[in-house]
Amino acid sequence: MNPECFPARLLCNPFPYSSWAPPALNKGSFNHMRLRAEKRRIGYNAFQEPGAPAPNTTDDDADAAFSNLNYSVNDTDLVFFCSQEQERISAVRFLALITEEYVLPGLYLVPEFDQELERLFPDRLPLMHMARYLLHPANYLWEEITRAFRAYLAPYQHRVGIQIRDFTPSNSSEGEALSRVLHCAVNITHGLPPVLPHDQWRLLAGKQGTANASDTDTSDLDSIQKAAAAGTVRSVGVLVASLKRSYIDALHELYTEGLPLEGYNVAVTSLSHEGEQKTGDLLQLERALKEMWLLSMCDLLLVSDSSTFGYMAAGLAGVSPFSLNIVPRMNSNWLRNGRPACSITTPEPCYLTLLDNKQQHVQCPGSVPSSPLNISSKLKLCHGFKSGVVLDVPKNEVYISFHHT
Repeated sequence: MNPECFPARLLCNPFPYSSWAPPALNKGSFNHMRLRAEKRRIGYNAFQEPGAPAPNTTDDDADAAFSNLNYSVNDTDLVFFCSQEQERISAVRFLALITEEYVLPGLYLVPEFDQELERLFPDRLPLMHMARYLLHPANYLWEEITRAFRAYLAPYQHRVGIQIRDFTPSNSSEGEALSRVLHCAVNITHGLPPVLPHDQWRLLAGKQGTANASDTDTSDLDSIQKAAAAGTVRSVGVLVASLKRSYIDALHELYTEGLPLEGYNVAVTSLSHEGEQKTGDLLQLERALKEMWLLSMCDLLLVSDSSTFGYMAAGLAGVSPFSLNIVPRMNSNWLRNGRPACSITTPEPCYLTLLDNKQQHVQCPGSVPSSPLNISSKLKLCHGFKSGVVLDVPKNEVYISFHHT
């Protein structure tokens, strides 16, 4: 890992006598090694005619290669997932790989990797297995995670995690987004109780009132009133993760100053509200890791479409989250129209931009362009984002995270 972007001290070492930090380099920093590797960029001359000039390299560069799989890569970079390029990579000692995405689904396009990946991860949940054993937070972070869990989640019978990533710069769509979150949490997953106006609550409690009780689902009311009559109260701890404080404040006010149905005790909490993403900010990275792990400890997960933050939380837990379709992006890849507020999806994160090119295909040298879905039967389009692919978890292996009782 590039220590200038993600300090290795945030994670435990993967194996004894090993480190996520790169070894000491004789000729300078990590970036110096990367610049040398860029001279042997994967895909640089993959489609050039025979006899075309080779990149300007020296013998000193022969042990390094470079690949850019970051957001909005160009078509030639995708030859990283071709057998020919993987043979080249296997011959070098140092590979500089740039990405902010979960690119593992792309490895299933390489025949040599496909069988080995299937053997290692027959349930097709590689992130859960790798993260729990190889990407464990450092001891000081894990202590903070466990303290937060005991304080904010452990005391409650049911734990609900809500991750809201709003990609719009203005606040114009926050009201609609919040209504969709509540519709999903209350009406679809039944993870949260409805919140009633004061007069309606009085009416349901058998007191004088003017509201119409038929506005609320009667089956929910019956079960909650029976629980209240029996002296049993369902306690729900809600952890909200969002950069925007307005979402956190609205949910907190709704359930602490409003009146949830009798039979429920709801507590809403949040650990941070950064306002904006700050790439390379160590404190924000620490908070993000803590919140991802805490979300993964919830019984029910509601995560935003196309947000790697939410994907990671679900992947860590190995559970199927409910994907929130809340805020439209100014992007043709965003499939919002005609879709419900939320729907259950697979535990594995989405590789968002594998198909983010005009042809929506991967082309290897010497072969015809092909859709990744035709190359590997283990991939499918991402839920709600047509430029990405995700591992198609077998139906009998999909973990459902929450059972309403």
